[in-house]
Amino acid sequence: MLKNIEVILTDLDGTLIDTDQANNLAYRKAIDYYNPDFQIPLMKRITKDILDNYCTDEVLANKIEKLKIQYNSKYLDYTYLNKELFNVLNSNKEYIRTSLVTKASPERATLLLKHHNCAKLFDGVFFCKHIGNKYRHALKEVSICSKKVLVFEDDQDEIRHANEAGIPKKNIIKISL
Repeated sequence: MLKNIEVILTDLDGTLIDTDQANNLAYRKAIDYYNPDFQIPLMKRITKDILDNYCTDEVLANKIEKLKIQYNSKYLDYTYLNKELFNVLNSNKEYIRTSLVTKASPERATLLLKHHNCAKLFDGVFFCKHIGNKYRHALKEVSICSKKVLVFEDDQDEIRHANEAGIPKKNIIKISL
């Protein structure tokens, strides 16, 4: 599989590190601080978009989001490293350039990587929160032929983006944590 691969690009949330439980706990704590009666149905991962769908008060939603960000560091012990992926990245680090490509904030990504002792795995980190196709952006930055790239990703839309960026489907590994 790694024959002819020169660069590995991996996502963070749900791929390298399972962050759903910690994310949801931080959101619940922030929501409860402002409005303990406010209910969001049980789901795999609460996001800002989901919060906005259930909270019609934009000011309140922004306050909850800001407080949630502050609570992120309190729930790091509820995040789980994908040890199999970590081992793949670590064992090939000498031979293949490896970059993290994430839509997470730099602050949260740094906290997670430090907590799980993963920061040294990466030759580069691309923070792509406001970039439509993070893989097209990363390919441009690393200046590599898309056929020489291996991607690890959990999100189906991001997998589609990787393929749209020219990365062959056989070079995209879907991760399910």
